[in-house]
Amino acid sequence: MSNETVLPEIDVFNLPVFADADIWSMWPADKLNDLADDIRENGFDHRYPITVAEVEGVWMLLDGRNRREAARIAGITPPIIITDIDPKLAVHRSNNQNRDATPGQKAMAFAMQFPEGTNKGGRGKTSILDIEVSKPYITKARYVLRNSPMVEGERYPRRCLDVMNGLISLTEAYELAQQDFKDREKKDKEAKEIAAKRADLEARYPDLAALVAEDRLSLSKAIAAAEQADREAAEEAARIQREEDDRLAEEDRAKKQAAKEEAERREARKTSWFHQFSLLLSAESLVANQAQIDLADELKGTWDEFAAKYMFEFKEARRRLRSLQENIPALIQKFEAMKDE
Repeated sequence: MSNETVLPEIDVFNLPVFADADIWSMWPADKLNDLADDIRENGFDHRYPITVAEVEGVWMLLDGRNRREAARIAGITPPIIITDIDPKLAVHRSNNQNRDATPGQKAMAFAMQFPEGTNKGGRGKTSILDIEVSKPYITKARYVLRNSPMVEGERYPRRCLDVMNGLISLTEAYELAQQDFKDREKKDKEAKEIAAKRADLEARYPDLAALVAEDRLSLSKAIAAAEQADREAAEEAARIQREEDDRLAEEDRAKKQAAKEEAERREARKTSWFHQFSLLLSAESLVANQAQIDLADELKGTWDEFAAKYMFEFKEARRRLRSLQENIPALIQKFEAMKDE
């Protein structure tokens, strides 16, 4: 790089490691020892110096932790090189170019370094300088980063570090994160339901809520008691409604029966009236003219014979005739009304 210079006076063994460089795990001891043996026999490969940079006033190691540790074991001070490019980009470039990592590990390293996204390349690629990572991998890695549980005091979720260490694949981590997300959603839903039930308890059953507040009754038992009370109230309301429905049904049946009986009585009265009226109209031979009435003059003194034959009393017969006489005008009106539409 044109902007890099060698600074041999820096104590490389005491340099703190830039946070992004710790994303990748250190080599196991046997591999470090093999590299240390190679350094003792052949010297440190100057093509791969330890990369350092000044980050916010502090000199830090950006790349070469394993080489530095192997050199420490070998008892040799490694060469260093300083860079003035963005330390995050420098770490990303060196680690992703120089490590034999899976696409999932590279995507996870990218997500951990750039959780909010950065420059995007074409055709579904996310690109930083010369490095390309498949966008679907990046999306999954960021999902795992966002939705995996954190351990207090650690910078990244343990699951992300497990992907970086090769303990699980990115796909496995993604599936676990999805399950975590579903579990959290379920817990959140249950928590909201419990909160709603608590609020309902306080609003409708303040006595139970007071027992819960005083730790004299658990919330679950209070909710169960409230739900039991609701069921009993619902059953009582249903019983009252059934009784009301039965009462209304009986009332309706009685009304229909009364209407039916009234209709039957009305029909009977009509039939009777029609019969009586037809009998009256049939008396035409008796009342059609004065000559017919005068025939009765020949019947003087024959009442007893008539009464014996037709079972009439004189007073009753006279009452009926006078009543007929009085009702004739009204009867004519009723008769004429029968013709009205």
